[in-house]
Amino acid sequence: MRAIPVLLASALTAAPAFAQAPRFPVPLNATEGYGACSTARIMNIAGRGAYASVRSGPSSRQRELGRLPIGRDVYACVRHGNWFGILYERRPGERRCARVLEPQRRTTNYRGPCGSGWVHYNYLGGYADFISP
Repeated sequence: MRAIPVLLASALTAAPAFAQAPRFPVPLNATEGYGACSTARIMNIAGRGAYASVRSGPSSRQRELGRLPIGRDVYACVRHGNWFGILYERRPGERRCARVLEPQRRTTNYRGPCGSGWVHYNYLGGYADFISP
């Protein structure tokens, strides 16, 4: 009987996968006249139930933080080799991340209410060309 409260307490304190912060934070670069990020979409994935893994850093060896389905809108913020640092609404349709489409006064690492992490560029489309390595 005592095990139930302990299990319940540990379940309530455990963070879901999407609530975890990436090991390598996504930078928001200060750029004159451009937003820190561009809108983009998860795509180029074949198969039923297909998804893109959101990683803790720009490598397939980094821990998976979560999975985003094909068609999911995201914000692409920076490219590092073959990887994009992205932000995404925790619930589709929210607009909590939209401020990253505005120019930033200074370069900072993202710390906010949206999910963040790294996605391989093969799974991302529709982003602006100004996002450079």
